[in-house]
Amino acid sequence: KYVHEEHTVSLSLPVMESPALAPPELSQRESYHVFCSYSNTDYDWTHALIQQLEDKGLRVCDHERDFTAGRPILENMTESIEQSQKVMLVLSAEFLRSRWCLLEANMSMFRDCLVHLELYLLLRLPDRIHHTLMLAGQRWLMMCFFTLCLFLFNLFLTLLL
Repeated sequence: KYVHEEHTVSLSLPVMESPALAPPELSQRESYHVFCSYSNTDYDWTHALIQQLEDKGLRVCDHERDFTAGRPILENMTESIEQSQKVMLVLSAEFLRSRWCLLEANMSMFRDCLVHLELYLLLRLPDRIHHTLMLAGQRWLMMCFFTLCLFLFNLFLTLLL
């Protein structure tokens, strides 16, 4: 599922189409409906989106608020992704430059291969395409291509099983 928004923040998930629908139940092992991975440069935009999701009753894991202080970051990442029904990656040029963001993306895609975790990719593009984004374009395209390949591979495996 892919969403691109520049100025407004909106996400059309089945749970959000009608105010009468309640968020999905969390199992005993789940603490969150969504784990959100984003670059700190996209903080304002992402937090507006997180607020919208939480206003609809969804529990969103935000590393700034929900990671346990003093605990190794890898343990926080792993546990939070494992305790989430879905993962939302806010892809931007800065996301692709961040080793932590790429690690969260890789951990999420690995988990998707194991348990069919749903990944939501939001493409966060600036108002104008800057020269730095053009320089990062090849890496950006490779990440999108890699994600598409994983999706098609998972679909292929699902059809075989």
